[in-house]
Amino acid sequence: MTICQQVLSSWREAERLLDTLPPLSSDEEAVRLVILTMREMYQRLTRDPRRPRDADSDRATLERAQAIIAEVRARTAAAPDAAAGAFTLETG
Repeated sequence: MTICQQVLSSWREAERLLDTLPPLSSDEEAVRLVILTMREMYQRLTRDPRRPRDADSDRATLERAQAIIAEVRARTAAAPDAAAGAFTLETG
């Protein structure tokens, strides 16, 4: 799977997860940020695929987004009413 396909898949997964989260929760905010980041990355990647890009940075951002999705999904499955932690997509 290409990075573009992975970004699109993560974006879609985050959209589905968002529908299950309580409004104004930390998890909802984290997932909204993932959605925005994945949408922007997807648009940038598909706008001009020949344009040079920072593959390491893209990969790190994608991996962090996937980790946030997994953590939120696991937390909400284990304890739907648990307080959410804080997340950031910033990398090194």
